[in-house]
Amino acid sequence: MSKDKAVLEWLSGNEELKALPLFGFMQEDLFAACIVPTASAAAVAEHLDGSRVRQYSFMLRLQVPLSQTHDDVNAEAMAAMRDWQDWLDVQQCEGNFPDFGDKCRCYEIQNLANMPQVTATYADNGRAVLQFPATIIYMEEK
Repeated sequence: MSKDKAVLEWLSGNEELKALPLFGFMQEDLFAACIVPTASAAAVAEHLDGSRVRQYSFMLRLQVPLSQTHDDVNAEAMAAMRDWQDWLDVQQCEGNFPDFGDKCRCYEIQNLANMPQVTATYADNGRAVLQFPATIIYMEEK
């Protein structure tokens, strides 16, 4: 199984996701989600035995309702994304990681932002896209 599929399968365990995320594509529906892999170093470190510390970095995106008033809609959307960030932190504490195969071990998940960022707003249809970066660090044996 590819690392991309493994991450998508792993994210399906998040009960906070209203819809399973797609890979690299976001539908126009409210609460549509996607994972977008981002460029990262080929290897964080290489060891004499040929094993390498690698990372799989990605952005988790969510399309949410957008409000142009002083109600709680925007704050609730931000809270939904923070729930995702909290979920990642829990997975790190519990040792629940995606399965990258038999040659991968010693996983670590890092949430790379202290809060989600607004990446797009669409006032005409009352939607916004929020995202945050994360990375999975792992040891890959030769």
